[in-house]
Amino acid sequence: MEFPVLDPKLLDDVKHVPQGDPLLMDNLEPLKRLAPQHTKVGPSYTGSFRSVDVRHAKELTYEEFVHCYMEPNRPVLIQGAMEGWRARKEWVHEDGSPNISALEHVVGDTMVCVTDTRQQQDGCGEVKEMSLAEYLAWWRARHESQGGRGQEHSQQQQQQQQQQEEEKQSLTSQGGCKRAEYRPHYYLKDWHFCSVAPPEYRAYEVPCYFRSDWLNAYYDALGEAQKQKTQEQEASTSRGTSTADYRFVYLGPAGSWTPLHSDVLRSYSWSANVAGVKRWLLLEPEHTFLLYDRHYMRLAPDFGVDQVNRAGSCPAARGPEMQMPASAAATTASALAAQAVQQPFLEDPNLAQTFPRLQEAHPLLFECIQGPGDILFVPSGMHHTVTNLCDTLSINHNWINPFNVHWTWALLHAQRKKAETSIEDI
Repeated sequence: MEFPVLDPKLLDDVKHVPQGDPLLMDNLEPLKRLAPQHTKVGPSYTGSFRSVDVRHAKELTYEEFVHCYMEPNRPVLIQGAMEGWRARKEWVHEDGSPNISALEHVVGDTMVCVTDTRQQQDGCGEVKEMSLAEYLAWWRARHESQGGRGQEHSQQQQQQQQQQEEEKQSLTSQGGCKRAEYRPHYYLKDWHFCSVAPPEYRAYEVPCYFRSDWLNAYYDALGEAQKQKTQEQEASTSRGTSTADYRFVYLGPAGSWTPLHSDVLRSYSWSANVAGVKRWLLLEPEHTFLLYDRHYMRLAPDFGVDQVNRAGSCPAARGPEMQMPASAAATTASALAAQAVQQPFLEDPNLAQTFPRLQEAHPLLFECIQGPGDILFVPSGMHHTVTNLCDTLSINHNWINPFNVHWTWALLHAQRKKAETSIEDI
């Protein structure tokens, strides 16, 4: 199938983008007319979510992917598209857990960015730069404190539950005073692995569905231009954190999570689970306005789904074909409990008052439990949250092509209009 040619008329008319996202609208009056007359705070949503289609790569052609998912902007979970990946062979232990030593062996000691997910009160939290060696040392120390990798399910579950109790109640004496002992929960995110790995090391192949990629092609061209610089310049930046493209590796412990957001530039994204299990909640872009406060200025930090409902979403619901890691089933409930500790605003009664329409979004949510070997296609403008139900290692790309470039154009167009308005009187 040939890739479509972009119609320039699309860039002159942004009305084809669903008018439900405040960031894409020049005029918010239509949304303000939809505001509820009275704020009604009801019980947390405990119903079922909408399901994401699950397709196998052997049966899903590129043409069908385009017409059923990419063009209509619908999510889909694709299985069997990671067969033969080097990452799936080398980055995973026999019990299904991430093999961090393999990553260390490939890239050595480079710089990475991590986020303490216990500090994500509103938004994605502060990003901290550290060496890969420092992060992996923290990862190993955390596992040693839990009794090591590969324990029996009952032992591991008991250890994790005990650790969570310690994290909630642990007190240390200092000068006659007592204070809660703080333990960070680091999530390695947005790591430009391909930029620091040796060129001959091919960890994976981009599936055919995602190869029409203007965004990374642009950054690849920039990278080629940078190679023309002097060796001295290259050497001076060789240990810096690379930001050369939109190809990422994520490594997160059980319970780590990403707050509510949509992807950069309203791009598409695909997320491939090399090891571990993720739980996704997603909302279609035409309903985005439900996630904002009454002034359409602040985005909610989470969908606000209660923990009882979250704990009820177990990877086992996907059935035996998921091939769960040995520890995943035992750690699911405890990982969700750990998430509850990290997200105190979920129990905050002010959440529904600050975001009065948030509960209207709950029955509209898609839920997806993504197991190892699964790839999730996330459409443009679709807000989502992600929780690692066990230790998880994934590969993620953001990309733009003729089917969604109008989303990027609409966002940049609206942001420029707002910037022009804000500086009119300067």
